[in-house]
Amino acid sequence: MTVLAGSGTTGSADGTGLSASFSYARYLAWDNNGNILAAEANSKVRQVTLAGVVTTLPLFANAPSLSPHQNTIVQTREGNYIGMVAAPTVRVSTPDGLSVAVSSSTSGLVDGFNKSAQFNSQRGAVVTPDGKIYITDVGNGSIRTGTVYPSLRNPGTQATNEGTRLAFSSTSLQQLGAFSNALNTAGTAMLPITLKLSVQFGTLNFNNVAVPAGVTVTGVGTSEVTLTGDETAVNTYLANFGYTPNAGYINANMSGGALASGAIAPDVLSMSVTTANNTNNPVTGSLNLLVKAADNKPRIVSPLPDRMYYAEPGVATETAITLTLADADTATSFVNNATSGPRIVATSDNPNLILPADMVTAIGGINNARTFTVKHQPN
Repeated sequence: MTVLAGSGTTGSADGTGLSASFSYARYLAWDNNGNILAAEANSKVRQVTLAGVVTTLPLFANAPSLSPHQNTIVQTREGNYIGMVAAPTVRVSTPDGLSVAVSSSTSGLVDGFNKSAQFNSQRGAVVTPDGKIYITDVGNGSIRTGTVYPSLRNPGTQATNEGTRLAFSSTSLQQLGAFSNALNTAGTAMLPITLKLSVQFGTLNFNNVAVPAGVTVTGVGTSEVTLTGDETAVNTYLANFGYTPNAGYINANMSGGALASGAIAPDVLSMSVTTANNTNNPVTGSLNLLVKAADNKPRIVSPLPDRMYYAEPGVATETAITLTLADADTATSFVNNATSGPRIVATSDNPNLILPADMVTAIGGINNARTFTVKHQPN
């Protein structure tokens, strides 16, 4: 028995042979190149060659917590890494450290797809040549098996101003992305992905940047776009991605708080990704898009029907039209903002259609539940 690497003193120094040090490295596994992967107590993942060269790998850098010393870190045949970190969550990390959760954060014994699956104190793991992963689930007294499906990166809730394009080009917003996590049958390249992005109250575009080779894009300038092609090219192109809210659309006040009416929910960017070996079970995700008002003046926040009213024989009066008005600067009551006169004024230049007396009483309701109701005169 001889020492391959390690000084015998606790530490985290990289190096060769006895110049390297470890901190309670407990679980070992082989990577795809015949090196040893060692997960240790200081939340580091170390690679050890058979010549004793020790290097710290930047894996799971964006994980909310990391305790790999409790579990094995294994490499998939696609070159990514599976970590049973921060039990009971299983995460997949790219070699550069970006990672996503591929199981639930709740302990349990539930089989399922992606984050619907639950583990309880998982420990060891192995990856077989066919791409399957086997995990010892100590808390459940079982061995679990599965295949890594496509995954999404999600930067979380984003905000923009009324009428202003939200560009997904900053460092944080580039967390938007998708991965196939699977090789083609020849084992020579990652499977192409199909990524769909959609919103309800705006349009999506790529800032007029030309589509790169190997990627097909449809729906640019509409509320839904689809990108198909090489995952690296798709994710690189997403740096040009942007969301433009519809004209007049808002869902938050100037500071990003809820509108007084509470009637308008944030727009949602919905995402789904599929690959050729996973067409029936797309991985989905979403993030909220806040669109902040340009000012805190009252406005109608619900779209009005574009229609013309006709008096029909035998009908005494037309149905009343009721609009709900939202005041963006307060959640409890209308405030005059140091202005004089009423905040809401209703007029009619056709007394044969709507009587002035009706206009005077048209504004009703209290606090943040104001209404505006008018009706035209009998036939």
